[in-house]
Amino acid sequence: MKKHQDRARIAIALAGIGFAAMMSIATGRGSVAQAQERYSVWDGVYTEEQATRGKDEYEYNCGSCHIHDLSGDSIKDTPALAGGDFLDEWGGKTVGELLEYMSTNMPADSRGSLGKSTYADIAAYILKVNTFPAGKEPLGNDPARLAKTFIDREPKK
Repeated sequence: MKKHQDRARIAIALAGIGFAAMMSIATGRGSVAQAQERYSVWDGVYTEEQATRGKDEYEYNCGSCHIHDLSGDSIKDTPALAGGDFLDEWGGKTVGELLEYMSTNMPADSRGSLGKSTYADIAAYILKVNTFPAGKEPLGNDPARLAKTFIDREPKK
Protein backbone atom coordinates (compact mmCIF):
# COMPACT_ATOMS: atom_id res chain seq x y z
CA MET A 1 0.00 0.00 0.00
CA LYS A 2 2.84 2.41 0.88
CA LYS A 3 4.46 1.84 -2.54
CA HIS A 4 1.23 2.83 -4.27
CA GLN A 5 0.94 5.99 -2.16
CA ASP A 6 4.55 6.97 -2.95
CA ARG A 7 3.99 6.39 -6.65
CA ALA A 8 0.79 8.41 -6.53
CA ARG A 9 2.58 11.31 -4.81
CA ILE A 10 5.35 11.24 -7.41
CA ALA A 11 2.82 11.15 -10.24
CA ILE A 12 0.92 14.09 -8.76
CA ALA A 13 4.14 16.07 -8.28
CA LEU A 14 5.23 15.40 -11.86
CA ALA A 15 1.81 16.38 -13.16
CA GLY A 16 2.03 19.63 -11.20
CA ILE A 17 5.45 20.41 -12.64
CA GLY A 18 4.21 19.62 -16.14
CA PHE A 19 1.14 21.82 -15.66
CA ALA A 20 3.28 24.71 -14.41
CA ALA A 21 5.60 24.37 -17.41
CA MET A 22 2.68 24.31 -19.83
CA MET A 23 1.14 27.40 -18.23
CA SER A 24 4.46 29.20 -18.40
CA ILE A 25 4.77 28.41 -22.10
CA ALA A 26 1.14 29.30 -22.81
CA THR A 27 1.47 32.70 -21.17
CA GLY A 28 4.67 33.46 -23.09
CA ARG A 29 6.85 33.41 -20.01
CA GLY A 30 8.61 30.14 -20.77
CA SER A 31 11.92 30.05 -22.53
CA VAL A 32 10.61 27.42 -24.97
CA ALA A 33 7.91 29.81 -26.24
CA GLN A 34 10.37 32.68 -26.47
CA ALA A 35 12.94 30.56 -28.29
CA GLN A 36 10.33 29.64 -30.89
CA GLU A 37 9.57 33.26 -31.86
CA ARG A 38 10.81 33.74 -35.38
CA TYR A 39 10.38 36.63 -37.76
CA SER A 40 11.35 37.10 -41.38
CA VAL A 41 12.50 39.96 -43.57
CA TRP A 42 9.29 39.22 -45.49
CA ASP A 43 7.37 40.64 -42.50
CA GLY A 44 8.49 44.20 -43.38
CA VAL A 45 11.32 45.15 -41.04
CA TYR A 46 12.24 48.61 -42.35
CA THR A 47 10.43 51.69 -43.63
CA GLU A 48 10.54 53.23 -47.10
CA GLU A 49 11.89 56.47 -45.62
CA GLN A 50 14.68 54.56 -43.93
CA ALA A 51 15.63 52.79 -47.18
CA THR A 52 15.68 56.15 -48.98
CA ARG A 53 18.11 57.54 -46.39
CA GLY A 54 20.06 54.30 -46.64
CA LYS A 55 20.48 54.66 -50.39
CA ASP A 56 22.19 58.04 -49.96
CA GLU A 57 24.41 56.69 -47.18
CA TYR A 58 25.23 53.58 -49.22
CA GLU A 59 26.23 55.67 -52.24
CA TYR A 60 28.54 57.79 -50.11
CA ASN A 61 30.01 55.13 -47.79
CA CYS A 62 29.76 51.81 -49.63
CA GLY A 63 29.25 52.33 -53.36
CA SER A 64 32.89 52.72 -54.31
CA CYS A 65 33.74 49.22 -53.07
CA HIS A 66 30.47 47.29 -53.39
CA ILE A 67 29.61 49.13 -56.63
CA HIS A 68 26.63 51.45 -56.89
CA ASP A 69 24.23 48.70 -57.99
CA LEU A 70 25.32 46.49 -55.03
CA SER A 71 26.80 43.91 -57.43
CA GLY A 72 30.19 43.79 -55.69
CA ASP A 73 33.57 43.66 -57.37
CA SER A 74 35.02 40.22 -58.00
CA ILE A 75 38.40 41.67 -59.02
CA LYS A 76 38.76 43.39 -55.62
CA ASP A 77 37.05 40.44 -53.85
CA THR A 78 34.25 42.71 -52.63
CA PRO A 79 31.03 40.73 -52.12
CA ALA A 80 27.71 41.55 -53.74
CA LEU A 81 25.02 42.94 -51.47
CA ALA A 82 22.15 42.02 -53.78
CA GLY A 83 20.84 38.96 -55.54
CA GLY A 84 21.84 35.33 -55.29
CA ASP A 85 25.35 35.96 -54.01
CA PHE A 86 24.01 38.05 -51.13
CA LEU A 87 21.39 35.42 -50.29
CA ASP A 88 23.96 32.63 -50.51
CA GLU A 89 26.02 34.44 -47.86
CA TRP A 90 23.27 35.84 -45.63
CA GLY A 91 20.28 33.56 -46.21
CA GLY A 92 19.35 31.83 -42.96
CA LYS A 93 21.22 34.37 -40.83
CA THR A 94 19.54 37.12 -38.87
CA VAL A 95 19.24 40.81 -39.60
CA GLY A 96 20.95 41.31 -36.24
CA GLU A 97 23.97 39.37 -37.51
CA LEU A 98 24.03 41.46 -40.69
CA LEU A 99 23.95 44.71 -38.71
CA GLU A 100 26.60 43.46 -36.30
CA TYR A 101 28.88 42.53 -39.18
CA MET A 102 28.35 45.85 -40.92
CA SER A 103 28.90 47.92 -37.79
CA THR A 104 32.13 46.16 -36.81
CA ASN A 105 33.68 45.62 -40.27
CA MET A 106 32.49 48.39 -42.58
CA PRO A 107 33.62 50.57 -44.17
CA ALA A 108 36.79 48.54 -44.58
CA ASP A 109 39.01 51.62 -44.33
CA SER A 110 37.29 53.00 -41.20
CA ARG A 111 35.51 50.12 -39.46
CA GLY A 112 32.65 51.02 -37.16
CA SER A 113 32.85 54.72 -38.01
CA LEU A 114 29.21 55.19 -39.01
CA GLY A 115 26.48 55.76 -36.46
CA LYS A 116 24.06 53.04 -35.41
CA SER A 117 21.17 54.62 -37.31
CA THR A 118 23.32 54.97 -40.45
CA TYR A 119 24.13 51.26 -40.41
CA ALA A 120 20.43 50.48 -39.94
CA ASP A 121 19.51 52.78 -42.84
CA ILE A 122 22.06 51.13 -45.13
CA ALA A 123 20.81 47.67 -44.13
CA ALA A 124 17.26 48.82 -44.91
CA TYR A 125 18.40 49.89 -48.37
CA ILE A 126 20.13 46.54 -48.91
CA LEU A 127 16.92 44.72 -47.93
CA LYS A 128 14.89 46.91 -50.28
CA VAL A 129 17.20 46.24 -53.22
CA ASN A 130 16.83 42.53 -52.47
CA THR A 131 13.04 43.04 -52.88
CA PHE A 132 12.08 42.43 -49.27
CA PRO A 133 9.00 44.54 -48.43
CA ALA A 134 8.95 47.67 -46.31
CA GLY A 135 6.94 47.77 -43.12
CA LYS A 136 5.70 50.32 -40.61
CA GLU A 137 8.59 50.24 -38.12
CA PRO A 138 12.18 51.28 -38.82
CA LEU A 139 14.92 48.70 -38.70
CA GLY A 140 17.09 48.78 -35.62
CA ASN A 141 14.63 49.83 -32.91
CA ASP A 142 14.40 46.41 -31.25
CA PRO A 143 17.70 44.46 -30.95
CA ALA A 144 15.93 41.44 -29.46
CA ARG A 145 13.64 41.22 -32.48
CA LEU A 146 16.56 41.68 -34.90
CA ALA A 147 18.16 38.62 -33.36
CA LYS A 148 15.01 36.65 -34.26
CA THR A 149 14.45 38.14 -37.72
CA PHE A 150 15.86 35.88 -40.40
CA ILE A 151 16.92 36.66 -43.93
CA ASP A 152 14.76 34.12 -45.75
CA ARG A 153 14.97 33.58 -49.49
CA GLU A 154 11.21 33.17 -49.82
CA PRO A 155 8.17 34.29 -47.83
CA LYS A 156 6.80 32.03 -45.10
CA LYS A 157 4.04 29.72 -46.21
